[in-house]
Formats: sequence, structure tokens, C-alpha cells
Amino acid sequence: MSDAIQSFSVLYNNPFIFGPLFPSFYSSLGEKPKSILLSYLILPLVLYPDSRKFLVNATSRSSVMTMVGRPGKRDRLYGLDERIAEYRDLTNASFQHEIDIGTLLVSENLSVDVASKWPSDPPCSSDYHKASRRLGLLFAPFDVPTVYRMIGVKRL
Repeated sequence: MSDAIQSFSVLYNNPFIFGPLFPSFYSSLGEKPKSILLSYLILPLVLYPDSRKFLVNATSRSSVMTMVGRPGKRDRLYGLDERIAEYRDLTNASFQHEIDIGTLLVSENLSVDVASKWPSDPPCSSDYHKASRRLGLLFAPFDVPTVYRMIGVKRL
């Protein structure tokens, strides 16, 4: 029985499905030094239903601080450290796939550039892409250490 559950997990958490989220994120983020470190936040925030709902409904007035929420209501980021650890391998595989097909380029200062758009219709939901783009827009005004400080992640 555990083999069947593991097979479903492999099918659901497929790097080919979630790979297009990275170009969506980095196209709206812009060029930043060491922006490759932000890739570890994409899947944990976009795939988690509470944070995805916020990101899909985000407006031009939304910010990282509104995403974090009020002190008594921080459900969107609850367990973010564990989700980052859980999605680390999937993030690495998805990001590597995007580099291999030539969609993303990593420069010497570890900034990520979008070389080309996804070659065909992306296999994942449009809500995921919208959330990924909006996450890039929320992170755009800040440098990488500030983003991690604002959302409360102490280590990768």
C-alpha cells in the first residue's frame, strides 16, 4: 500500500509540472543579486492553499507585510520552515529542469534571468501561475535577506 501512496506522491510532485512556476516568478521579480535563493520560497508559498489564495487575490496595494498578516492571524506562513524543507528536493529538480531546457539562466552573481517563455501550454493550473507572478511582484522591491527576514525564515 505504501508503494501506491509513494507513486501518487511522485506523480503529484512532478518537477515537469511545477517547473513553469519559476519563469513566472522570475519574470515579475526582475534582476536581483542572489535571487536564486528565493526559488526555495516559490513552491511552499504557491502550493499552500492559504497563501495561494492570498496571492491570487493580491492587488497593487498588497505587500509582503499584508501577506504575513496581523500578529494573531498568520496562517499563511504557518509551518513555512517545514514546507521549505519538504519542497527542497522538488524545488531543486524543477529549477534544474528549467535550466536544462534553457528557460532560466543563472549569472555569476547568482541572479536568475528568464531566457525564454515556457515552450507550450503549462501543465499546471493558471492559479499557480498567477500566484507565482504576484509573489514575484511582492518580493520585487526588497533584496533577498530582507525578504527572508520579513517572512521569518531563519535558515534554509
